[in-house]
Amino acid sequence: MTNRMDPKVETSIARRLARSNMAGSGTALVLACLTLMVYDFATFRQRILRNRSVQAQIVGSNTVTALTFDDPETAERTLAALEAVPRIEGAALYRPDGELFASFLANPASEPLSLPDIPADVNEWHSFEGLQRLHLVRRVVLDGTSVGLVYIRSDLQEVTSRLTGYAMIVAVVLLIALIAAQLVSRAASRAISDPIARLATVATKLSADRDYSVRARITAH
Repeated sequence: MTNRMDPKVETSIARRLARSNMAGSGTALVLACLTLMVYDFATFRQRILRNRSVQAQIVGSNTVTALTFDDPETAERTLAALEAVPRIEGAALYRPDGELFASFLANPASEPLSLPDIPADVNEWHSFEGLQRLHLVRRVVLDGTSVGLVYIRSDLQEVTSRLTGYAMIVAVVLLIALIAAQLVSRAASRAISDPIARLATVATKLSADRDYSVRARITAH
């Protein structure tokens, strides 16, 4: 005896299975994408920090003589070489007591440089100002004695641009993946919903019609 499926039951089960599969796939994809974004953000920010640290070390090495012989003009020329480095807003050289020795601003109209307060026992200090700026201070050391401080201020537009681009790529990949998951889910859910719908029809006949002659057709193990 052939048991016809109730279309409403079949559609309801198929839709629920599809929604469940979509929710699971979407959640997994979102978590994976967020994890990749956070990892990329952290590693890219550390790369920028390392670059600024190396640049501060180079500036410090090239200005030791200027600090020792009180030659701020030479120090300013050394700092001005940072103009070739993108995203650096400015740099300054200070005496050990915090007195300004020489400075450079990529844009003279930008906010003046101001040496942050740093602990006295650290050789290098840095601070991220949200997603806007990076502040880095490194001591200039000669024969174990601090003879000055190098301060570099740079913006983090690279980071925000990278995050924006990454978010757009993730959104496109997520959309394509969800569409593909929906198509696969619809096809796969039929293999599950059809036998369940048939079984539901049999159960209805048993309970409502008291028809004990009906049988559920075996479709798979």
